[in-house]
Amino acid sequence: MAIRELAEAWASLYSDSVALRSAVSFAHVGGLLTGGGAAITTDLAILGLLGPDRRTSRESSRVHRVVVGSLVVVIASGLLLLLKDLDALIESRPFWIKMALFAALLVNGGLMMRVESRASGVDAVVGTRLRAAALASLVLWLATTLAGAVVPNAL
Repeated sequence: MAIRELAEAWASLYSDSVALRSAVSFAHVGGLLTGGGAAITTDLAILGLLGPDRRTSRESSRVHRVVVGSLVVVIASGLLLLLKDLDALIESRPFWIKMALFAALLVNGGLMMRVESRASGVDAVVGTRLRAAALASLVLWLATTLAGAVVPNAL
C-alpha cells in the first residue's frame, strides 16, 4: 500500500472516531508534557535556576531515559498526526520549521547525553558545555512547542 493510500485510510478512520482523535492527541501532548517537563526541569537545575545543582550524571541519565521514552511516544503520535493531513502538512512551512526545531532538539539532546556520560562528578556536570546544551535544550523545547501550536492554525 502506498503512503498516500495509507494516509487516506488513516485520515478517514481518524476523522470518524472521537476516541481515536483524543487518544492520538493525548499521546502527543502527554509525551511532550512528560518528556519536555522532565527535560526543562533538568535544564533549569543545570543552569542553577532552581538553586545549586547537586545532580550527578547518573541522575541526569535517569531523567534522559524518561525524556527518550516520551520522545518515542511523541514521534509515533506525530507520524499519525502527519498521516491524517499529509498533503497539507507536506506543503506547510510552519510544519517544516517545527521539524527542523525538533531535529535540533534531538541533536542537542544527544550531545547533552554525551557530555553527561563523560562527566566524572558534579563539577564536570555543571561545566560550560553542559550549561550551553541545557540552555539550548530549554530554548528548543519551548520553540518546538510554539511551532507545534502554529502548525494547525496555519493550515
